[in-house]
Amino acid sequence: MNDKPKDYVLGIVGSPRRDGNTDRLVDSVLRGAAMVGWPVEKVRLSEFDVRPCEGCLACYPGGLTRCAIHDDEMQKIVDRMERARLWILGTPVYCYGPVGQLKVFIDRWICLLPRVYSGTRAATVIPLHAAASGADPTLALLETLFRGFGLEHLGSLVCPDLLHVEDLDRHTEYVYQAVAFGRRLGERLLEYGASSDGNAATRSEDR
Repeated sequence: MNDKPKDYVLGIVGSPRRDGNTDRLVDSVLRGAAMVGWPVEKVRLSEFDVRPCEGCLACYPGGLTRCAIHDDEMQKIVDRMERARLWILGTPVYCYGPVGQLKVFIDRWICLLPRVYSGTRAATVIPLHAAASGADPTLALLETLFRGFGLEHLGSLVCPDLLHVEDLDRHTEYVYQAVAFGRRLGERLLEYGASSDGNAATRSEDR
C-alpha cells in the first residue's frame, strides 16, 4: 500500500538541451498546472546518472523487489515519481523516436513497484522539426507504455517545426498552448478528487 500522498505534478524532460524547446514547453505546461493550484516540480534526465537496463532479469517474478543497479541515480527520480499525481513526459523526436535519454529511463520502468504508478496519470509533450505526423511513432510507443502500466494518458501536446532553440520564439503560440494544456490537465486532476486512487481507461485528448 502506498502511504505517500500523490500531491503534485512532475515534469520529466528527456531532451539533453537545457532551456531547449522541450525544456521550455514542459515549463509552460507546469506553469499552467500551477495556475489551478497544483505544486509542480521538474527533473531533467540529462542531469541524473541513469544507467541502461542490463537485462539481468533479477527484477523478474521471484527475483528482487527493486532494480539490481544500485550505484546510479534512478531511485532519486523514482522517489519523485511516486509522490506525483501526474507525470508529464517531454521528449523531442530524434530519428523517428524519443530521445535516447528518455528511452534508457523508461526501459528501467520494468522494475517499478505498483505503489510508484498506482493512481498516477500521464501526459506527453513532443516538439519536433518535422510535421506533426512525425511524432506518431513516439506517441505510439509512449501510449503503449502507459497502457502497459495502467496509466491513463490525459493527452499530448505536439509542436512541429521546432529545431533550433530560437524556433520557439517564432512560435509563441506553442507557449500559450502549453500553458492552456497544463491548466486543462490540472483541472482534470481536480475533477478526479483529492482522494482518487484509481486509474480510468486510457484515452487521449485530440492534439
